[in-house]
Amino acid sequence: MLNALGRAFDMANHPNAANAKCPFYLCETPCSITCEGIISGADNLMRFTTHEDKSRFQEQNCNTFHYARCPFAAALLRKYEVEDEKKYHAKRA
Repeated sequence: MLNALGRAFDMANHPNAANAKCPFYLCETPCSITCEGIISGADNLMRFTTHEDKSRFQEQNCNTFHYARCPFAAALLRKYEVEDEKKYHAKRA
């Protein structure tokens, strides 16, 4: 299975993956969420103190179409906006 950005992940091993709306979500454990990293070639791992903390964050961010409230998703969206703008200007030059 591929996420929205074409990165492979195994939904069968991550039961909540079907609920994730964030295109940067990759996988999770009971107390962590892994998503695309801001730096090319890296992933971002958020480790929570409890499963409840992780679930609360996930319900408020990853599992909604308001995922840009997450600081990591917001940074990635800005990263791709800048890259798209550079490509646009390069084509016009």
